[in-house]
Amino acid sequence: LQFALATRTFVLRPAAGKRVALGAPGSRSWCDRLEGAEGGDVVARGQVTGTLERAGTPGKGTTPMRFAAASSTASDGGARLVLEGDARLWQGQRVVRADRLEYDRAADVVTGEGGILTMARTAQTGGKPGEVEIRARKLRYDRPAGVATYEGDVVLDDGQAQAMCQSLVATLDGNGALELANLDGGVTVRDLASARVLSGQRARLLVPEGLFEIWGKPVLVKEPGGDQVKAEHLEWHRASNTVVVLGTEDNPSETLYHPHQPSPTPGPRGRKP
Repeated sequence: LQFALATRTFVLRPAAGKRVALGAPGSRSWCDRLEGAEGGDVVARGQVTGTLERAGTPGKGTTPMRFAAASSTASDGGARLVLEGDARLWQGQRVVRADRLEYDRAADVVTGEGGILTMARTAQTGGKPGEVEIRARKLRYDRPAGVATYEGDVVLDDGQAQAMCQSLVATLDGNGALELANLDGGVTVRDLASARVLSGQRARLLVPEGLFEIWGKPVLVKEPGGDQVKAEHLEWHRASNTVVVLGTEDNPSETLYHPHQPSPTPGPRGRKP
């Protein structure tokens, strides 16, 4: 232990082959080096790991929340935690990962910057829950409100489709499962099974209904074979793999569009005797 009386700072290093352990109300952590900075901040460095009683990942699970990073800084008496360097918060299958994560424990809000990756379940569709992965440059997750806001080169992938946009607001249920996603800033949705591409200005995904709605001037559907459909409002019903073309308010007509099914490849012709 090194302690500077004038600045009230300290450096704590463990014995060879050991780790520094730090306990505080509602949290516990381990690291290779512990520093006390001016102003009362406590900085842990080197393979930092720990647990939190409450933390900013979706849901209300009672399983201990875990975190890991290259370094962590606890300030305001432990009310604020900053993780830097491959920062991770996880609880079961729910994961938040970024270059930098900041958790305000009093407000129960997590913000993240750089290389955002979240993984969670989706609300049940047809009685079966799924999984979703969302990547972005920035994240703000308000746990009490159940709302996560992603910004910058956002990519949503649920195994059936991949959607890209610049802004996404996700609404989560009490268990942290995705129920609704509102996408904006130029939206492109790719059906991973058929390679169909839908693009527009904004969209929303209603998970329990298995429905993607897209708006734009125009919304464009491109089929792998070259067919295209244009409209101002489209619905993709994923269970039936049907695209519905909707009219505008001035023209409320509706057209069903069924993609072409590929014809079977003919077999080789037999030789004539």
